[in-house]
Amino acid sequence: MAELQREILTAVLGQALKFADPWAIHELPFQWSPDGSRAWEEELQEVYRKGVRTVEAHVADHMSRGESLVGREKDLAIRCNC
Repeated sequence: MAELQREILTAVLGQALKFADPWAIHELPFQWSPDGSRAWEEELQEVYRKGVRTVEAHVADHMSRGESLVGREKDLAIRCNC
């Protein structure tokens, strides 16, 4: 198990420089389920996509009111009730 974890970490770090889009999802060639099923990935990706849409909606709401979030990212994370 430790060897697999090292392989995964090495693969993830190897992908870090390839990210052009901060919300991109990169596929890695590892099997997580004993039966080889990768069905869980779609469920996880949907959770990720919902999170991205939520952040984008908050940013759009603030921008529509003429509010810049630059330098105020922590405020958004802590206090935003949009």
